[in-house]
Amino acid sequence: MYDLYGEGEGGRVNFGACTGLVLPHEKTDTGATFVSRNAEMVKMVLFDEMYGKKPPAGAHMCFTRDVVVEKRPTGGGYRNIVHGGLDLLNPGIDAINEKGLFMATFHDPSTYGAEGAPTSGYVWSGVSLIQLMNQVMDQCATVEEAKRLILRSHLYQSIFVLHLMLADAEGNATVFEIDGSSGAYLFTDRVEGEPLFQTNHPLHEYPTPDTYPDVNMEAEHNTFTRQVILREKYQQFEMPLKRSNATDLTDAVHVAFQNPEIAESSSTMRTVFNCNADLSKPEISIRWHLGDEGPVAGTNHLKTRESDFYTFGF
Repeated sequence: MYDLYGEGEGGRVNFGACTGLVLPHEKTDTGATFVSRNAEMVKMVLFDEMYGKKPPAGAHMCFTRDVVVEKRPTGGGYRNIVHGGLDLLNPGIDAINEKGLFMATFHDPSTYGAEGAPTSGYVWSGVSLIQLMNQVMDQCATVEEAKRLILRSHLYQSIFVLHLMLADAEGNATVFEIDGSSGAYLFTDRVEGEPLFQTNHPLHEYPTPDTYPDVNMEAEHNTFTRQVILREKYQQFEMPLKRSNATDLTDAVHVAFQNPEIAESSSTMRTVFNCNADLSKPEISIRWHLGDEGPVAGTNHLKTRESDFYTFGF
């Protein structure tokens, strides 16, 4: 691991982070599956500063040194690209393989596990959800194959507690979650002709707006509020959908707020990168956060500076 300090017995990170979506291939201009995701993180040295410890001299904040790794398995397996900032061999955030299978991780405070616990598994054995990404990318071409692999796996959660979004070139998409009470492995599939949106609540418990608790639209970083924002913006699009629409949606819930308390966010929380992909192509495009520029008049938002998109493919 790198740029993560202060492993210990673990605790709970009390914030939501990351938004993702899959547009319905039935309604896109090329018939391809388009995906986009925002990744959020606090500007802190994790986990030391979060748990009130003094970080070591020269420590880097989490995700300030991302890596993009292309892997070419020998003796079988699919070529794949993995991206993130947790571990060189297990970056743990986004991935795509040569068959067009896409996978991304998202924070899920409702599931079980110990955040900040050792990467070796703490008191558990098996495969971590971050390590699972490599297995899925190496061995699976479709969402259905990924489901079968997951159901055969003994999984644990440390460092971060997560749920996963998977989508494939055929248009199938699902969110995999581990129920925090029962430990059951659960999948929530995309409905035909409809998009799939993922934020930070258990989708198997709250799949649609009629199941949400009361939503405060000023709390723009709240997991349910983001779902409402995504759904309302989606309804404004003209058909057929374009790949750029996927990025338009995740930009609508970009995280950088003047008053984070109103938004139910953190003063240092930012969307640190956005990635998108057309799953008919074996490539992924990534854009990184570079800094803040100042308030956006008439809103609670801060204008931020982002890099260009960089595309990585085979």
